[in-house]
Amino acid sequence: MQILWLKKNKPDVFARVKHILHFPQYLSFTITGKVYSEHTSIGCHTALWDFDNMSYHTWVRNHDLSLPEPVPVDTLNEIEIDGKKINVGIGIHDSSSSLAPYFSGSKGKFLLLSTGTWCINMNPFNNEKLTAEQLDKDCLCYMSITRQPVKSSRLFLGYLHESASKRIAEHFNKPEDYYKKVCADIKLTARLKLKYQDKKHFFKTGHYTRDLKEYIDMYEFSSFEEAYHQLMNELCNLTIESVNLVIPEKMTLQTSI
Repeated sequence: MQILWLKKNKPDVFARVKHILHFPQYLSFTITGKVYSEHTSIGCHTALWDFDNMSYHTWVRNHDLSLPEPVPVDTLNEIEIDGKKINVGIGIHDSSSSLAPYFSGSKGKFLLLSTGTWCINMNPFNNEKLTAEQLDKDCLCYMSITRQPVKSSRLFLGYLHESASKRIAEHFNKPEDYYKKVCADIKLTARLKLKYQDKKHFFKTGHYTRDLKEYIDMYEFSSFEEAYHQLMNELCNLTIESVNLVIPEKMTLQTSI
């Protein structure tokens, strides 16, 4: 999108552009002087890559954008720095690059789950095409180092946790980081699961709803700990829904928390 913006809004600058590079390959270029592209950067939800035909999208050619043809990510160039010869890679990018050590070290199929502000779930072994419904549910495709699509889903887990835990802390007059002192109570978790079953207390009802309710009745809980355990139950179930989106339909994860 930045390329199109530059071409349409600053045509004088664009006319002087010789190469278009993703940032990791630009860093490599500053050291080696070589111009490359590779699949993990192209496939990073840039809208540049046609996953069905495994080539640059038609719009790239229609706009006469000259992008380097991708090369394998293990491409190396030997350079000399201070009299020492070293090999320099071309740079790999984004969450899909984190799959690299697992491809080389794992014998079977796997999912890679990355947690934080965003919880990213990646399945490099799901060959099903990305559907419009999956796109609506925050799924996308990355590109692996093996040049294959990586079906991925994401959940704004860290933000949801932060927002809800602050509201719990405010109600029970606790510090915002009080949740860090809460120890897991298996019996309490089981009791809350039995009480609420499939009902949601913190999140809006409806299939695949990820929004917190405007009003959450905290008086249903006797303590911060009880409310926090119910929040964790619901967040875990949202995570399972998100993971299921990248698992082929016949292999849907049935576990619930």
